[in-house]
Order: sequence, then C-alpha cells, then structure tokens
Amino acid sequence: MMERITVIGGTVAGVEIAALMARAGYATCLHEPDPAALAEAGRRLQDRLLGRQGEGGGAASVAQLAAVRVRLEAVPEVAVADADLVIEASSVDLPGKRELFARLDSFAPAHAILATCSPTISSAYLAAATSRPDRVVSLGFFSPPLAPPAVAVIQEPHLAPEVVAAVAEVVWRTGREPLLLRRGREPEGMA
Repeated sequence: MMERITVIGGTVAGVEIAALMARAGYATCLHEPDPAALAEAGRRLQDRLLGRQGEGGGAASVAQLAAVRVRLEAVPEVAVADADLVIEASSVDLPGKRELFARLDSFAPAHAILATCSPTISSAYLAAATSRPDRVVSLGFFSPPLAPPAVAVIQEPHLAPEVVAAVAEVVWRTGREPLLLRRGREPEGMA
C-alpha cells in the first residue's frame, strides 16, 4: 500500500501535485534542489494547502506543513529514500528527464514506482534508463480551472498491471478519477 509520495520539482505543477497528495492524506515530500526555489515552492504549497493565495509565509509555515504531513527537501537521495511513489514534475528537457530517472532509480527503494507528469512522453523512454522498466509510468494531471476531476494514467506494454492498479488507487484517493488510456506500442526510437 502506498503511503509516502515524493514530488520532484518545485514547479507550478509540482506544487499542485504535492498539495493534492497531502490533502489525500499521503506523507508527501516536495523536492527542489535550489534552496531559494525550494523556499518559494514551500510558500506556494503552504498557500495551496491553507487556501490562501499570495499571502506571505512566516515562522509557522514549516509547522503548518508538518501538520499536513508535508516536508521540503533539497537533497534528492533523502527526498526519495522512503518513497512508495515518485512523481517527476520538473522543468528539465527530455534528455534531462531521462538522466533524472536514472538517478531516481538509484536512490529510490526497489518497490517504488517512478512517474512523470508529462503524459506526452512515452514512459518507455524514461523506463529504459532504469532498472525497473515495469514500474515507470506517465500520468496526466489536468490543470484548473475548468479541468475535469481526473488524472490520465497512460498504460503502455512495458507496465506491470499491479503498477497501473496501484497508481489508479492513488488517483482515486485524491478524489479524482483515473482515466486509463492505452498506448498500444512503443514509439519509434523510444524503447
């Protein structure tokens, strides 16, 4: 059963996903390597969780984040060390994502599922850089304000069925519906 989720990237998407996971009751870690960007992402995450927009943080912000089981972490090895699910929401380019997945694979526990929130990227391309290709998946989080309450789970031939089921359960727990979409074959040159 998944209980610990790490979101990689203090991007707008990363903050939104971390808030979604924390609200669903998951112990959530938001990783951003740049300390200043991590502090800003933490402020935005606090605002999202407390229903505030544009208000400043303060000394209470770390305590308030801890109360909803969220931690901020700049060191990737620490961020993913106990993760059940790692969701990449970084702003790195495609080759950078592949390199990032290779690093995450070496830091994360063997049981952890690695996901990208870039549904247009074949997870097979990223999976090929890991030792767990059957545990790498693409997810599509829809953006507000008119977004459906759903998350696309892209099923690809290399994925283990229990991975799809586990990720779908996480999506259900966030109050969204998993849209199971099938990519029938691996794109040319991506395997």
